[in-house]
Amino acid sequence: DPGVRDLPVVALAKEKGGALGEKFVDRAYPPGQKNAIALRESSPALQVLALARDEAHRVSNRVRDEAGKRRRLASGLDAVPGVGPVTRRKLLASLGSVRAVQEAEEDDLVRAGATRSQARAIRKALGGPPPREPAPAEADRAEDHAVDNAFLPE
Repeated sequence: DPGVRDLPVVALAKEKGGALGEKFVDRAYPPGQKNAIALRESSPALQVLALARDEAHRVSNRVRDEAGKRRRLASGLDAVPGVGPVTRRKLLASLGSVRAVQEAEEDDLVRAGATRSQARAIRKALGGPPPREPAPAEADRAEDHAVDNAFLPE
């Protein structure tokens, strides 16, 4: 809202002790003024400003905690189009982790609770399983076959 930015803001500095143990009074810093206004400890103005400051801190801490909780609970599956919370829960319950989902074949994802189109979307978004290395015996046979057939006429 553009009108909110035009509201004056008062900064409030909490009372603190100096290096020699002396105490300073709370200070209010109105907008556009260079010098602070000292507030007595029992002043109603200080009580109102302190309540507003404490409420602002409480709200900002709650918002920060909630954002951190969402970030900690987020998974790579949240960004996959077409995969909702029900499918995500099924896949994680069946396969155990997002990494296992990422490494699973399309058929494994379908068996775990995804539809075929969801499995394709997961493959596209998270990448497929790492390429399977051929077994040594298969690789040897393939190489032998290539050498044997390299010079045959077509």
